[in-house]
Amino acid sequence: MYPLKFESKYIEKIWGGNRLLSFKDNDSLDEKNYGESWEIVDRDDYSSIISNGIYKGMTLEDLKTLKGEALLGTGSEDKLPLLVKFIDAKEKLSIQVHPSNDYANKHENDAGKTEAWYIISAGPDAEIVAGMNPMSKSDLSKSISNGEIETELKRIKVKSGDFIFIESGLIHAICGDILLAEIQQNSDVTYRVFDYGRDRELHINKSIDVIKTNLEAKVIKGVGRIRYGYKKTYLVTCEEFEIAKLDISKQFHEMKTDTFKIIACVEGQGKICADGFCEDISRGETILLPADVASYEISGKLVCLQTGLPS
Repeated sequence: MYPLKFESKYIEKIWGGNRLLSFKDNDSLDEKNYGESWEIVDRDDYSSIISNGIYKGMTLEDLKTLKGEALLGTGSEDKLPLLVKFIDAKEKLSIQVHPSNDYANKHENDAGKTEAWYIISAGPDAEIVAGMNPMSKSDLSKSISNGEIETELKRIKVKSGDFIFIESGLIHAICGDILLAEIQQNSDVTYRVFDYGRDRELHINKSIDVIKTNLEAKVIKGVGRIRYGYKKTYLVTCEEFEIAKLDISKQFHEMKTDTFKIIACVEGQGKICADGFCEDISRGETILLPADVASYEISGKLVCLQTGLPS
């Protein structure tokens, strides 16, 4: 197989802006409040459409049916277990939390949602919510019902290049004026705790069930390894995925195990080659390297996020 590119799925959000179109150099759409662009996803309600090569026009679901383990790897699930998106949070998102796998399987017939954020750009006062003051479930319930939950939240100032790991059960929010890349489990389950008076459904009881008040997150610096032509920074490894940042000045080459890899470009441009096939990649583009690709090479001057299942 070959490096697969996909059509972006743009989603309007009341908190969204118009930076996604310029970030992705897309002038084909009207300027609306696009909050998200889904880059690679395979769900029952939507499966990403391939935009290059002989499989152009097919969905990931169709290709998995056709190629089987050659696409995602030995023993892989029916669906791609990860979802990659870009988010433009012009305004504040709701204060929210995501459930664990066990809770989501039982109550939502879906996967849980652990995710990670890479800050692409942020305003001078930009911040996120990532945790709260420890308290009992009873006190948490009172804080939410009394409208005092905001006073209990822990906030972090963020800037371009910051990386934050958001595990299930962590209360969190993007607080506006931030463009970021999000890598997450293949889930669309979000419980809103507080929404600044906007007319959207809240999920108070389920939120109280899953919030772990002792959790908090910090900006992760990672561990870097410098080689000729690139720097690879290992950011996080968890049960659901692993993520590294690739700062490529000339060339990056790597052997690959028999599972898929995803490369999301957040800055610059270059070329990615595997098994005799080459594809251009530039800021705002994401490429899936199928499981049967044994090695690949990225050349150019660019910054990418590399993700896949934990080794």
